[in-house]
This record gives sequence, C-alpha cells and structure tokens, in this order.
Amino acid sequence: MLTELQQLRNEVTHSRRIIQSYEEEIARLRLTVKELRLRLYSAKRGESLDRDQLELDLKTAETTIDTLQAIVAQQAGPPQAESDRPDTATATDKEPKIRRRYVFPEDIEEQTETVIPEQVQSEPEAYEEIGEPEVTELLDIVPMKFIKRRIIRPHFKYKNDRNTAPIVAATPPRVLAGGIAAPALLVQIILAKYLDHLPLYRQEQIFRKRFGVEISRKLLCEWVRVVAEDWLGLIYYSIKSDLLRQQHLHADETPIRCNDPDTKHRSRQGYLWVYRSGNQVFYNWHMSRGRTAAESMLRGYRGCLQDDGYAVYGQLAQS
Repeated sequence: MLTELQQLRNEVTHSRRIIQSYEEEIARLRLTVKELRLRLYSAKRGESLDRDQLELDLKTAETTIDTLQAIVAQQAGPPQAESDRPDTATATDKEPKIRRRYVFPEDIEEQTETVIPEQVQSEPEAYEEIGEPEVTELLDIVPMKFIKRRIIRPHFKYKNDRNTAPIVAATPPRVLAGGIAAPALLVQIILAKYLDHLPLYRQEQIFRKRFGVEISRKLLCEWVRVVAEDWLGLIYYSIKSDLLRQQHLHADETPIRCNDPDTKHRSRQGYLWVYRSGNQVFYNWHMSRGRTAAESMLRGYRGCLQDDGYAVYGQLAQS
C-alpha cells in the first residue's frame, strides 16, 4: 500500500513540475509578445525594421502560448463544478496561491541522508520506525575542482617462460595526443567560452587565482582549436554531408558585423550562410556574399533549393 501511495505521490509531483515549467514558459512568452508588439507598433519613421520578421516572431509566440495553455489545461484536468468543490469560500477569503520558484530536472542526481535522533542512536532496540518519514529537499551544488589523475600501468612478465617479453597495458586514448587535458576539462573550457561567454583570458585568471592552476591562454587556445578541428569538425562535416543528400534544402545568408582580427578597434561585415533540411541545420561563415561562398556548400548539389531569389543561387543552378 505504501509503495502504491508513494508512486501516486511521485506522479502528482511530476505533473505539478511539468505544469509549473509550462506556466513559466507562458509567462516568458507573454513578455516576449509585449516586447515584439512594442517594437512593431512603436517604430519611429525611417527606423530600419524588419516588420515581416517581427510579425512572424509575434505570431509564433502567440501560437506557442495557446498551445502551452491547452496542454496545461489538459494536465490540470476538467474544472470542478461549484457544488463539487470542497472549499466554497469567496475569492477574497482564499489564501493566495504559492508558486514555486524552482523546478528540479527529472534526471538530477539525488543523494539521500538519513538523520536518526540521538535517543534512538543510544537505544536502537528500544525504538521502532512507524509511518512515513519526514522529507526535506535541498538544492545543492558541488563546486568545480581540479584533479590530478594518475594512471599507473605496471609491467608484467610471464613466470613460466622467461623468454617472453614483458607486457604492459596500452596507453588510454586521449582527446589531445600527448596532452595533459582530460575530456571533462576540455568540455568545461569550451562550454564556458561558447555558452557562458567567458573568454579564455578570464578562465586563465580563474584557474590561477581561485584554484592555483597555471594554464596559459595560448595553451587554452590551442586546446580549443584542436577540439574544434579534429573532433567537433567530424560532426560539423557529417551534418553537411547529410544535408547534401537531402532532396529539399533551404538556404539563406544573414549579414553580421564581426571584429577584424587584422585591425584593432574595427569591425567588418561578414555573412552567416544557413542551410536547413527538416531538423538539420548547417552554418557556414564567410566574409563575403559572393558566389565562392555559396559554392563551398552547394557545389555538386542536385536537389531542390529554396531561397529568397538571390542571384548567386540562380547562377549556381545554371552552372
């Protein structure tokens, strides 16, 4: 009975977490809708504004809100009739609804600690556990720390034959050939740089000042380059190969200002070429919008290409 009751409680808790996450997303989307409407209808005369894109974003956000509200209503179940509700007090008499400000992910690591009263510890045979325990949940974190991992590979010789050469286990594979960085450290550096926008020079300072670990920025740059070219590059070009085998492909190029590495305090115009088929997306960066940039992706492609009518695509189709 206790097992079934606990299972029901877990299901209710899970449903509440889902509803809470949807409600938070709805609130965020409503703010987005408000901001988009303000930009769309308050634009000054002569202001450069992509109205079509704003209207598309606004329509997408409003549709998503309607969808999420329908899901929340379905998860919450049909509304109770007034006569069936246990609480018939007026709205002013009801206690304000308490909204949780956090949601635990389903796959979060869980550590359980059982606290026994001192009286029970001193006389365990005099007590017996009854009912269900009190449970308190806390959200904790394990701070980042460096570990020097030593891998020892002993040598062995065959006792029954001294002429047999000694053996030793093979060197474990490493992401960086001959490098000292373990995979977890490389992942931490790349995520901090590209997802958390933490430049490598700041990571260098954090490692030195907070942990006492000296890793030069030049070495960090080299690690990122090798991981990007030798490992992530395999995934990048695999996506490109998969897209070029599709029968239908979308293409577009977006202008983006970028820093000029050759001239300090200056920026240049670059273009992010985007290709998509279904759920697969491939990004190709070039400093120009010319034919050469498009050819680097579309040379030899024989499917149907959907674009915005830019002349370069037509030239490639005729070649």
